Amino acid sequence: MLLKNFPDHIRHNRDIVKAAILQNGLALQYASMPLRSEKNICFLAAEQNIDSTDFASDIMKKSYEFMSFVVQKDGMKL
Repeated sequence: MLLKNFPDHIRHNRDIVKAAILQNGLALQYASMPLRSEKNICFLAAEQNIDSTDFASDIMKKSYEFMSFVVQKDGMKL
């Protein structure tokens, strides 16, 4: 998870974060908070690794659409 070692301005870069998440959804934990609140970033991470939802923002965790998707993939994530 290379994002862990990058400076903050890289963790805010949507394209770099998306590329990292495509390799490993858990990279979401190292993304900036604004990106952890973005719907498409969180869905991409959850699709790649359902455990990445632990690192989504509280806003996303309160999203009915997002949490419905998560529960459909893994009912134990409730």
